[in-house]
Amino acid sequence: MSYLEWSDDFSLNNETIDTQHKKVIGMINGLHDSINKGDGRNKIGDLIQEMIDYTSVHFREEENFMQEIGYPDLDRHKEIHNNLINRVQDINNRIKSGELNICWEVFLFLNDWWEVHILKTDKKILKYSISG
Repeated sequence: MSYLEWSDDFSLNNETIDTQHKKVIGMINGLHDSINKGDGRNKIGDLIQEMIDYTSVHFREEENFMQEIGYPDLDRHKEIHNNLINRVQDINNRIKSGELNICWEVFLFLNDWWEVHILKTDKKILKYSISG
């Protein structure tokens, strides 16, 4: 059983974005499994870097969608995306350098971000695209 399961509550009613969100959930679950197995710092770091790389592509596509629909809070949303990528990259750098232990705090941060970002921040896009 996966740690984080896709729910229709996550859906933005956009097939491309929803598919990408499902992939990120899969990556979070993969990170969860890797931490549970006790994989080393480099393996965990590689998984986090893969997540950063994929999420950066996803964010660009999500931002393009917001621009297409005239989403009024696009600049703030981009800022949130950039802050997240920077924070996760910093965490990953600290893990790989040995400064930060591989711990559940990293996983919980990613998981909490996911649920908060999708259920609150991204849901505003859905509300706007339906009413805007």
